[in-house]
Formats: sequence, C-alpha cells, structure tokens
Amino acid sequence: GSERDYGISVVQTKDGEILCMGTTQSNDGDVSGLHGEAKNTLPGDVWVVKLGLSAGITEPPDFDYRSLILKNFLKIYPNPSSSSVRLEMLSWFTAKNVEIYNLLGTKLSCETKLDQNGANINVHSLPNGTYIARISCTTEKANGTFTLPLIVYH
Repeated sequence: GSERDYGISVVQTKDGEILCMGTTQSNDGDVSGLHGEAKNTLPGDVWVVKLGLSAGITEPPDFDYRSLILKNFLKIYPNPSSSSVRLEMLSWFTAKNVEIYNLLGTKLSCETKLDQNGANINVHSLPNGTYIARISCTTEKANGTFTLPLIVYH
C-alpha cells in the first residue's frame, strides 16, 4: 500500500512452511478491503500470512501463534515486582478485565485500575510467588483472553 507497512516477525511453522506477521497503515494495495481507523497510529491492520513455501529445514520447530501475539502485543512489567505492575497492550486492544490467580487456580483480589491501553495492578499485598494474570480484552471485531505469568518478590 501507499502508507507505512512493517514486518514484525518471520518464523517457520510446524509443517515446515513460512509464516510472516506485520502491520499496515495502508488503505490500498491489499486484498481484504477491511481496514481499521488507525491512519497515523500503530499497528493499523495486523496481517499474519502463511506462505506456501518451504523453509527447507527437515525438522521444523514447534510454533505457538498465541506466543507470537503475546510477545509483540502484550507486555507486563516490571516482572518480577514487589509493589505494582503495568500491563500494556497496543491501542487497538481495550482491557475489559484483569484477574490474578495463584498456581492452584484460586482467584485473588488485587487492586486493578484499567485505562484505555492497559492496567496498573497493585501486587503489594500478595506473598512472594508466581501468579497468572488473566486479561480479558476486546477490539472492534473480537473479544479475547490472554494469560501472562507474574512473579511477586518482596
């Protein structure tokens, strides 16, 4: 297209083919005709394309699509933390809910303040340990839930 287009990641899939992920702010030059309202903000439209080309490696690595999304679009920091953490997501996600669970699956109470692009989570009252942050989010076209590990260390 005629606007900014970015390649973010190229990986080999489990079946040995090539998967590319990127974003575009262009409203022309693609085949879908579906576009977000992100003219001057990243990411615009997100593309994940599986090419019908072999990468030529005989033993392809395992591939996890959700990990690719989490690595590039959701961040939680500082991690480990002793007092509070910041969960951030790109502007086309909106956080609806953040829940903290211990490793036994028990939902814990934490003070969470949501804003447009994430949440501040107060973990000061939690004992040292590993937890799971469960983030429910939405876009204009879909809802989703992601989980991230969270380590509390005082």
